[in-house]
Amino acid sequence: MKKLPAQRGRVAVIGAGPGGMAAALSVHQAGHDVVLFERYPHARPAGNILNLWPPPIKALGLLGVNIEDLGAPCTSEFRNSRGRRRVRATLPKQIVRDYGGGFVGLLRPELYERLLDALPKGVLRVDHAVERVEQDESGVRLHLADGRLHEADLVIGADGIDSLVRRTLWGDSPKREHNLHIFGGYTFDESVETEPGMCVLSHTRTVQGSWTAIRDKGRDGHQWWVLEAFDASREFTGDLHSTATSPVGPSPVRSPS
Repeated sequence: MKKLPAQRGRVAVIGAGPGGMAAALSVHQAGHDVVLFERYPHARPAGNILNLWPPPIKALGLLGVNIEDLGAPCTSEFRNSRGRRRVRATLPKQIVRDYGGGFVGLLRPELYERLLDALPKGVLRVDHAVERVEQDESGVRLHLADGRLHEADLVIGADGIDSLVRRTLWGDSPKREHNLHIFGGYTFDESVETEPGMCVLSHTRTVQGSWTAIRDKGRDGHQWWVLEAFDASREFTGDLHSTATSPVGPSPVRSPS
């Protein structure tokens, strides 16, 4: 029998992304009362392409998430822009035995669905935007956009790059530009000629062009991304699809189109 803490705490998690849902599951598993606030009408993924290593896959399973047939386990290689192998990531035999490989390729929507299925009933509250957070020695008060007040002993901020929790604790600070942009996509087209069960990371001095096998709801496919240097002070005016798939352009590193 699981030993519960001596005193149940009231925990509020802001933001129902993967981090927020995982935090809510962990807090509930520890025996505390938890509420997960999401400002949008649905907990929805931002983007599609995703890879996870075995440790987070194992952690998800321990939190009660169904990890059966979740993603495509891959062997990872680093190659130069001409396709020559530089490094192959060799994994412990136990990892290969338990998970089938290392860099597990999947799509975000399926991960969201599995996390949502694992959440206990009543934990997730959508359409609940938190506008202000106050704290003192007695606890924390969350002021919601509809005028309601929610009280908690602890607040976990999983509310993204414009985090209200971070601003409350440390004030406003400018975002640090990385001067990079990324093009990515996925396909289930069986005519794409790539090696199954592989993750290949390839690059020049300024561009990384990579692809990986994926598995989504029983379907096998591939996802790809091109990451390159780009001055964030400039507005990108090109066509996204043609830039990402063109056989000529700023880099000789190309990915499946």
